[in-house]
Amino acid sequence: MTERTKTPHTLITPTPKQARGGAWRRGRLDNVTAELRAEVQTRPAARSEAIAFLLKLGAALHAYGTPAHREEEVLTLLSRRLGLHNAQFLTTPTSIMGSFEGQGPQPVHEARLLRLEPGDNDLGKLSALDDVVCDVIAGRLSLHEGVGQIDDVLARPPLYGGPLRVLTFGVASAMAAAMFGGAWADAAAAGLSGLLVGALTILAARSTTLGRLFEVLAATTAAFAAVALAGLSGRSLSIHIVTVSGLIALVPGLTLTVAMTELASRSLVSGTARITSALTTLVQLGFGVALGQKLAGLAGLSGAGPAAVAGVAPVWLEPLAVIVAPVAFALLFRALPRDIWWIVLISVVALIGGRLGALYLGPELGACCGAFAAAACSNVFSRVLDRPAAITLVPSILMLVPGSMGFRSVIALLEQDVVGGVNTAFTMVLVAASLVGGVLLASAVLPSRRLSV
Repeated sequence: MTERTKTPHTLITPTPKQARGGAWRRGRLDNVTAELRAEVQTRPAARSEAIAFLLKLGAALHAYGTPAHREEEVLTLLSRRLGLHNAQFLTTPTSIMGSFEGQGPQPVHEARLLRLEPGDNDLGKLSALDDVVCDVIAGRLSLHEGVGQIDDVLARPPLYGGPLRVLTFGVASAMAAAMFGGAWADAAAAGLSGLLVGALTILAARSTTLGRLFEVLAATTAAFAAVALAGLSGRSLSIHIVTVSGLIALVPGLTLTVAMTELASRSLVSGTARITSALTTLVQLGFGVALGQKLAGLAGLSGAGPAAVAGVAPVWLEPLAVIVAPVAFALLFRALPRDIWWIVLISVVALIGGRLGALYLGPELGACCGAFAAAACSNVFSRVLDRPAAITLVPSILMLVPGSMGFRSVIALLEQDVVGGVNTAFTMVLVAASLVGGVLLASAVLPSRRLSV
């Protein structure tokens, strides 16, 4: 990112102690914002710069996985602080629409539409965007400079390169197998399967045609690899655990949870579109798994039938997975290195809360306890360190999401087990609703910062 220059309307210089914390930005925010608001309301060029900044910020938030209701809330609140009191926004997974009321005796309304591709989580760039917003509001950057800074953030290369990302897929899959109750051989096989899926991810990012077929190809590869590894290794592997774990990074459990949150927040258009996308992904993965197992059977590989019986997992495997899995998810979401330890800590708290809740309240309501713990701790993280709560909330919620249930439901339906498939799907919806309830309850009891991306 280019060096940030001081603007003429910067009136307050923080001391070194104030600059290290977030209290200075929160405590002196209103005094500086009044000047910026007056400039936007009186100078037409500044108003155009404010609109350009809002739309650029919205596109960046969309690109890095911000839910629709949160994005609309940030843009609306920020537009009011900039003096655009009647601005309205509507976001969907593929677009942003903004309406801005003109000024003067005969005001002219402006409407803007941005057509965008569905975004992906990038916690490191989300943190950088939060810094840009705070600097613009506090007067350390002009609106024009803020647009340039956002462009710089968008142009940055991925925080973690291809080889590390492929390795992270393998580690996440291995740890998922351990958390699903698999033995060490299942974890090793799932890790190899995850490496193949990670390599396909890199290839799909370079080809539009391959990207459209990615979920089916990845599921076919993971299922075929699970059967092949069971036959070649000579060990009794759980084909189901290895297959699901190999695809753990692609199972849309987090997408489903975000969709339920949007629906609960009355963002009906975005929530409906996102839940449809999640169901479509589940169907594609289920079809790919069925195809992969059928191809393995045609190739004469052993283990192509029902899942084998899993071995006994060593006692140290699951505790190791509880620690390592959040690290892998943090790297998959491109979190900054300084945030990884916070992510691990809050993820462990969320998992403990979920399991204690499941012990006393059952698995469906137990997820609410885990989500409440994750959201409450993330909101404390946001308030104390003045950082976006999503940095720790997204990876920790991923430890609880019911994506594997949806995957099992699709597989059961493909195997013509209608009752089992519908029952599993209904349980998945209950768990997702429980997660959403926990997050919303924590936000009501202990909210994060008022303005946070």
